[in-house]
Amino acid sequence: MSKLYVEELGTLNRLLEAHGKNAKDITVDYLRCIWKYTAQQLKPNLGANFQEEYTVRVVLTIPALWTPSTTKMMKALAIRAGLPYHTALLLEPKAVAVATFKVAAVEARLETGDIVTICNAGGETCVSNNILFVEATAESMP
Repeated sequence: MSKLYVEELGTLNRLLEAHGKNAKDITVDYLRCIWKYTAQQLKPNLGANFQEEYTVRVVLTIPALWTPSTTKMMKALAIRAGLPYHTALLLEPKAVAVATFKVAAVEARLETGDIVTICNAGGETCVSNNILFVEATAESMP
């Protein structure tokens, strides 16, 4: 680890301790704020009780290198933050593949039977095992 990183980590830990927080608390606070803002943006169009009237689906992306226990902990923190119980966690490379595929299906005029490979080579991972088979035409994509 670099000296700068160690110094920044020390500063962060001192700040957390001064406020009686730990990394999990900060994660919950952050997710709670994001969800509160999202709900405020949805209420004018969907109504104040939108969560009771509609099926709300939330998907959080997580790093591909996370262990199952870290993933389970993140799910618990999301629930603690007030996100819907059925909030899904999706590995970042898969999220990239889904988003890219939806765009490519239209722009590249993919047809049933086409095969697409998407490589996520960002951050700390290089994943190229997202091979998708087109099972529907672009017109039938949501």
